[in-house]
Order: sequence, then structure tokens, then C-alpha cells
Amino acid sequence: MAVKQALTAIGDNGKPVDWWFLYKIAGKSVTSDGSKATGTEYIYFDPQYTSGKKLVLSPNLISAANSGCVGATLSQVYNNLSNTDQGWFFYNDENPVNGKTNSDRGHTKGVLCFNLATDSAFWLIHSAPKFPPKGKYSYPSTATENAQTFLCISLKDAATAK
Repeated sequence: MAVKQALTAIGDNGKPVDWWFLYKIAGKSVTSDGSKATGTEYIYFDPQYTSGKKLVLSPNLISAANSGCVGATLSQVYNNLSNTDQGWFFYNDENPVNGKTNSDRGHTKGVLCFNLATDSAFWLIHSAPKFPPKGKYSYPSTATENAQTFLCISLKDAATAK
């Protein structure tokens, strides 16, 4: 029998958290040690962050499908595409047919996922263009040049996702 796992924001350490935030470094940046960034590095924090502690680059990359907070959180969607108790939608400000954006509309992007059997949900809000993709996890090269922000929150129940 399959174990029913509640949906939640998954932290950078692979464990559930109430929320997490990351700042993805721009690919045109240079790190403090003088090396050039790839545009997949990020600075991460969550409720376990200790005030006064210096924020540092995560050992994970945003391009990793099953490690780090983004890949681990979204694996709950990608690894359960046929789960009839689970629903989700990916949204962004691009027309799904022609890929064009409309500046008269909100510049919004995100993922909302809920599970009726476990009465759980999460909401991921981000600024990365053309993300996330359909089918399986990947991070688009179109989102590596500029900096991006991501905020993921665990919702108290599936009804909150409405």
C-alpha cells in the first residue's frame, strides 16, 4: 500500500517547512570569490534561519530536479501526475500558444498544488520566465541571465488552495 504524503513546501535540506524563500543569482554576476555565476545558484532561507547569521549560497542548484527546495517541492507534482486525489496548475503571464506576454496583465507566475486525500497544499510564487515546464522538471536557460525570486508556502489544507 502506498504511503500518503502530505503536500508541503520542501526545504533545501529535503524536509518539510512552513515556507521558504530564495534569491536566484543572475548569470551575469560574479561571486565574492571572483568566479562567474552560472545563473543556477541561489541564496536560500526558511523559518530555521538564525537572525544575524550571514546568508550564503546554497550547495544546491536550481537546475537540480530532485535536490534543493525548488526541485524537491515540485517533485511532489511531477512524481504524482496520475494521482486522482491531487490537482495542480502552473500559471504565468505568457500566452501558452504563442509565448507572448501582455504588459496590460499581471506579471505573475507560480504553481498551486493540492491533495484532497491528505488535505494538504502548497503555493509557489516566482519570477522565472517559462517555468515550470510541463511533464518533467527542468530549469530553462531563458531564466539564468537575470536574478529571480521564489517564495513557497505550505497551506493549512486543500480548501485553502481554492
